Amino acid sequence: MMVSVAHAQTIGIRTTNGGPTAQVTAAISKFVTTKSDLKIRPQPMRSTQQYLPIVNAGAIDLGFF
Repeated sequence: MMVSVAHAQTIGIRTTNGGPTAQVTAAISKFVTTKSDLKIRPQPMRSTQQYLPIVNAGAIDLGFF
């Protein structure tokens, strides 16, 4: 008998810290996490200038600004 365990993929979304963008990112994260096998985690940062180079380098999956 073989047993397999499904592991949900976790995706990080960078966003600014606070404000409407952070709220939208949190809502998207919660919705996708509850409706799919993906786990979305908001990752707030001080500003878009701080995380856009990380997005462009392919170090994170998504960025909202």
